[in-house]
Amino acid sequence: MIFQRTKFLFLRASFSLFALLILGTSISESAILVEERFSHPDGNLVGQTPSPGPGNAWSAHDDLGGTPIQVSSGAAVLSQGSGSGGREDVNAGFSAQSATDATFARFDFTLPSGQDLNDPKILDEFGLYFAHFYSGLPTTGFRARTGIVQPSAGGDFGLAINASGSRLNEGSTWPSDLSFDTTYRTVISYDPVTAEGKLWLDPVDVSSAFIANTAGGSFGTMIEGFALRQSNDYEGTQIVDNLVVATTFEEALAGSGAPNFLAADFNEDTFVDATDLTTWSSNYGLNGSATKSLGDADSDMDVDGADFLVWQRQFGQSPPPSISSVPEPTSLTLLIGFAVFSSHVRRRFI
Repeated sequence: MIFQRTKFLFLRASFSLFALLILGTSISESAILVEERFSHPDGNLVGQTPSPGPGNAWSAHDDLGGTPIQVSSGAAVLSQGSGSGGREDVNAGFSAQSATDATFARFDFTLPSGQDLNDPKILDEFGLYFAHFYSGLPTTGFRARTGIVQPSAGGDFGLAINASGSRLNEGSTWPSDLSFDTTYRTVISYDPVTAEGKLWLDPVDVSSAFIANTAGGSFGTMIEGFALRQSNDYEGTQIVDNLVVATTFEEALAGSGAPNFLAADFNEDTFVDATDLTTWSSNYGLNGSATKSLGDADSDMDVDGADFLVWQRQFGQSPPPSISSVPEPTSLTLLIGFAVFSSHVRRRFI
C-alpha cells in the first residue's frame, strides 16, 4: 500500500510538472507586441506611445516631418499626394521576433469616398501599400505590404498583399472589390520560415477565408515593428484604427480585451447618446483644463465645437465588442486530461 501510494504521488507530481511546462511554453509564446487605438490628441502621430500599449513610441523611418501622419478623432489619417516632396512614413517598434516565428497584425481601415481609383493618374496599375511589417532594414526589410489596387469587379477599390515586393499587383488580391466609406477589419501575417504573407478580411477566426503570397528568397526576416506609409505617387486618404500586433492570430484578432470607449462617450457607458451631449453642453467653453469626462472628445484640453462634431459623428454608436481570450486547445485538453488522470489514479491507488 505504501509503495502504491508513493507511486501515485510520483506520477501525479510528474504529470503536474509536465503540464506546467506545456502551459508555460504556451503562455510565453503568445504575446501582444503593439496595441494602438490612436486615442491621442489631434496632431502628429510621431512621438506618441501606443495606447493602451504595449509598443514603442511611433517614430519616422522616412521623411520625418514631410507631410506628417496625423491623428484625428482617435484614428490615424494617411494623406497620399502626387508631386515633389517626401511624405512621412512611421513605425511602432518592438523586440525583434525570431527568424522562425510568424507575426500577425490586425487593423481597421476606411477609404473615404471622392477618390476615383479607376483613374491611372490617381492610382496606377501597381497599386499603393499603406501598411506593412518592418524589420529595420529600409525598403528591403518591409514584409506583408498591404494596400489598395484598382477595382476589377465594379466596386470602388481592391485590397492586396505582397509578401516582400512593393508592387501589389504582383502579389495576391482579394477576390471581390471593396467599397468607400466602409470600415473593414483585416488581419495580416508574415512567416519568415516560408516567406509567406497572408491576409484575412473581416475574419471570425484563423479558419476564415484568406489570400496568401510567397516572397521568393526573402526567408528569415526578423520582424521588429509595424509601419504606416504615405506616398507621393497617389492621391487619396486612408483612415487606420485599432491596431494590434501579436505573435498569434488569436491574440491579434482579439487584442487585450481592455475597454474600448469611443471618443464622445464622455461617461464611458459604452454608448454615445444624449447624456454625453448634456455633458458637452454643460461644460462648453471650458478651456485649458478639460478632460474627456467633461466633454473633451479630441484631447485638446478644451470643450468646443470640434468636440460636438465628434459627438455628432459617433451619436448612437458603440465600440466593437472585445473578443475574450480562451485557453489554447492543447492547454485546455491537457488540463482536462490531468483532471481525469488524477481522478482515475486516486480511485485505483487509494
